[in-house]
Amino acid sequence: MKVLNKDELKVAEAVLLKHFPRSLKVYGFLHGINRNKPTILEVVVDAWPDFKVIICRPDPKNRRALQFMKKVAYYSMDEQILRKMLAEENAIDWSTYFLIGGKLRQKNKQILSTLAFFPPGFDFSHAPMLKEVSAEREVNHRFYTLVHLMYLPGIGSLLAPEVDRELETRVSSLTPSHAELVNQNWKFGGNEQGFRNISNLISYFPSCCITDGQGQPMSWILMYDYCALGILYTLPEHRGKGYAKVLICSLAKRLHAEGYPVYCFIEEENTVSYKLFTKLGFTEEPSYRAAWMEFNFSCSRVSECGGSSLRKNYFWAFFFIPNGIQTFFPPVTMELSEEQLKESETELRKYLPRSLLVYGVLMLRNRVRSDPVAVLVDRWPDFNVLICRPTLKEKGDLFKDIFIFANDETILEETIRKSSVIDWTRYLCLGFDHRHIGLFKAVASEKEAPGQELAVAHLKILEDVSKLPDIESSGISLSSLDESHISLVNQTWKFSVGDEAHVMIRDMIVNFPSCCVLDDEGQPVSWILVYNNCAMGMLYTLPEHRGKGYAKVLICSLAKRLHAEGYPVFCFIEEENTVSYRLFTKLGFTEEPSYRAAWMGFNEL
Repeated sequence: MKVLNKDELKVAEAVLLKHFPRSLKVYGFLHGINRNKPTILEVVVDAWPDFKVIICRPDPKNRRALQFMKKVAYYSMDEQILRKMLAEENAIDWSTYFLIGGKLRQKNKQILSTLAFFPPGFDFSHAPMLKEVSAEREVNHRFYTLVHLMYLPGIGSLLAPEVDRELETRVSSLTPSHAELVNQNWKFGGNEQGFRNISNLISYFPSCCITDGQGQPMSWILMYDYCALGILYTLPEHRGKGYAKVLICSLAKRLHAEGYPVYCFIEEENTVSYKLFTKLGFTEEPSYRAAWMEFNFSCSRVSECGGSSLRKNYFWAFFFIPNGIQTFFPPVTMELSEEQLKESETELRKYLPRSLLVYGVLMLRNRVRSDPVAVLVDRWPDFNVLICRPTLKEKGDLFKDIFIFANDETILEETIRKSSVIDWTRYLCLGFDHRHIGLFKAVASEKEAPGQELAVAHLKILEDVSKLPDIESSGISLSSLDESHISLVNQTWKFSVGDEAHVMIRDMIVNFPSCCVLDDEGQPVSWILVYNNCAMGMLYTLPEHRGKGYAKVLICSLAKRLHAEGYPVFCFIEEENTVSYRLFTKLGFTEEPSYRAAWMGFNEL
């Protein structure tokens, strides 16, 4: 690696200009540094002058760096070189807590206020590599929201409102005396480090405000040290007067006149700001989204990181996500770590039996080696939506169900409608609480994803295994299924389509409990399995062996085994399957009357 000097920084800025908008974040930092703006960053490249990777990172020789949040940004044209710099050349200190373009939940107020609003993103093609490097370093990670990149193509595109002469006289710049006011009204501010950050921006970077009769700011906008517009705010009592439009246009004109790029980042859920900037002539860069990724988040609790010393032990990095590439993380959704999976299992117990669809997945996931399942939530730890989604490695994985639990339908709607946690362009089989079926149909219709109801089922639970009746099983040869039986089970399962279910059935037979009755030649004639959500299912007896009580024997045998291993004992029975309903009822299973589970399939397999 090479640290760039002043002359080289100017050359690098010119090079980055050719790679807009991918390079915009790093370009913004260099633009300020090259115009003598104070900085705590140093800039390193893999080679000079023909660099493929350029990284802005905290300067270890700069004492001021201890007073501010550590910020990291990179632009890469070669992932292998980037990986080497991150993994082998210590371009990033992986031992500390840091964020790749992120923010913390409101619960961590002390940290949240220092992290501020620094939202660029990363080239999504690098995401697997980042996950791999963090795993090699034994560093956990999770994902947060997405934002739009909005920019002004040219000053001629600005649709500025007319401003009367009286208001024009009250448009000015913020001064350091206004830092406390801005800090107190900044949603990520309110503390000492936030004050220092605001003071730094006001003192050294362009800003704009509208003052009242006493010369006090009523509305304002600032520019971050990476040149993006931000921290736009109007005091509540002065809203609705068009001040935001005036400020955006005033600062945009000033930035353009001084040679700065004119752009900003807007969170996807902030539709008000998105519409405002669009009306003023800003254009979205459609090929990108910015994202936030958090690492080493076990240190995100202030008490775990030594309180005030936390400011020395975390930093941000910024990257872009090309739009149109299927992302494996949605806005307001994060994937749980191994430790969090155990915590969420405990949390889901509070919602039993409604949470059984996903609770069972976590129980098996936390105890049994099986095909990988990603578990995602809208937030942590107080999640409202939890989704269990199989990892897609081969076509057969498409046949596996995605299970969804939600205790807030509004957040569920936001998640499935606006995020990429569910890819509505491919085949889907979704399992969820039947009360949400209208929502899923509506969203699927919007996404032009043809769908059909596959099943609506009763939830039957065995509360007390000791109440199972004594079933005569003498003379019956019981065993577990093995891999040689996959095709037999697949051929007789009513939902099977060709060989597509082979991968799912193999996972069930190899990794989860099963039970079967063998004939004299050692071949299964009746069997029952356990799905990856812990529910008993696929109960089947070959026609020529029916009427011998095999189903009762299998149910009781598997129920006792599940109970002995600490698993809940339950199943889902389709509403029209009255035979199975009566059978399980006679064996002591009771129905949860307030709940129905629903399965829907979307698109062609």
